[in-house]
Amino acid sequence: MVFLSFGVSSVHAAANYRSARAFLAADGKMRPELVAKTLASVEDEWKAQAALFADCNLTQGASLVNCKEAPGSFAKSCGTVVTAVVQGSSGDRDVAKEYMEAVCGQSVIAGWHKLRCTNLAAAIDSAMTADDYSNRETLDSSHLCTGFWSTFLDEEQKRAAEEQKERAEQEKKAAEEAAAAAKKAEEEAKKKADAEAEEEKRRVQEEEKLAQEAEVKRSAEEAKKKAAEAAAQAAQKKAEAEAVAKAAQEKLQEAAKAEEEHKKLQEEHQKAVMRLKNATQDSGLVANTTVANTTKVEANTTVAITTEANTTVANTTVANTTKNTSKA
Repeated sequence: MVFLSFGVSSVHAAANYRSARAFLAADGKMRPELVAKTLASVEDEWKAQAALFADCNLTQGASLVNCKEAPGSFAKSCGTVVTAVVQGSSGDRDVAKEYMEAVCGQSVIAGWHKLRCTNLAAAIDSAMTADDYSNRETLDSSHLCTGFWSTFLDEEQKRAAEEQKERAEQEKKAAEEAAAAAKKAEEEAKKKADAEAEEEKRRVQEEEKLAQEAEVKRSAEEAKKKAAEAAAQAAQKKAEAEAVAKAAQEKLQEAAKAEEEHKKLQEEHQKAVMRLKNATQDSGLVANTTVANTTKVEANTTVAITTEANTTVANTTVANTTKNTSKA
């Protein structure tokens, strides 16, 4: 701890003295902004000394350091500060007061530092008189610092107690908030666990429902598929039967047509024979050559007609055979 460094040796006391001597030694000028910065550091040392002294009183001399050195170190540095202010103001009480107000008004002096600075300024103003010479030569800084030490120590003890109280309240509040947060977290965790369990239950039910629906759909699709296949097979058989019937009808039509053509050829043959016979009877006096030629022509015609008739008969026979086969 910082305050334990005070009283270990006289080295730190000397450092305090040098720091206080530099209080108004900023290039020989009383510059409040620099003095305020130095004073804030000195007040930190005073605070540590006061804490050390208070700790010694609580432990009743059981401290590892010499507790009596704290008031002495404080008195020495305090006397240096007071002397610097009085001499820097040439003993003028108003100047010293105005100067301390300027120092204590600096931004670096804030919070408890400002309060201690104001207390020091009031102590210096109370110790000084209207006589500048008397202030410079006879002002008892030791008596001033002894009173200021008592005030400083008392104020620091009060401040420390208040800080301890605030810390205790803050710790209590933090503990209460932590307990409330833990309870809330537990409740939220339970709520979350219940919600997750309910969600899991709903999910399982939904999956079972979907599985049942999928099975019903699959069965329906399978039945539909089988029905479609049966319909397709029936349609195919129907188409095959219609194709067979159509083919048979076409064969019948072809046979009828062939028979009709055969009759037509027979009729034409009869007509040709009659024309030939009539021509032979009408010509009566035709020469032998003519008769011979006519006979040859007739013979050729007869052969052609006979050939055509035979061809037709053959076709008709094939058609009838095919028709009988179809009917069979």
